[in-house]
Amino acid sequence: LELTVPGLSENRPSVLRGDSVLATVSNGCFRGYAHHINLDSVSLRFNRVFHDRLKVNLGGVAHGSGGTKADISFEVSKSNFRGMLQGLLLSESLDEQVLFP
Repeated sequence: LELTVPGLSENRPSVLRGDSVLATVSNGCFRGYAHHINLDSVSLRFNRVFHDRLKVNLGGVAHGSGGTKADISFEVSKSNFRGMLQGLLLSESLDEQVLFP
């Protein structure tokens, strides 16, 4: 499932692999994940039920077979920040000669 996201190449919004995606449609909410980030689009993975109920128009607006729209919102994945924090904490034990960019 691929969704066009305007401004993605300028990091507005900033979407990383693994970020959570919430799709709200008339018959419920579905949680998925950003699987692959392209220059101007995001490949999304959802539960099979969502894919069966909704077909996506690659113009950026999701439409079901009956013209149903879906509101898409992205949530930042905490695991990315946990990895960065772990790296910083582990760097305290490194020699002072190590240079960080």
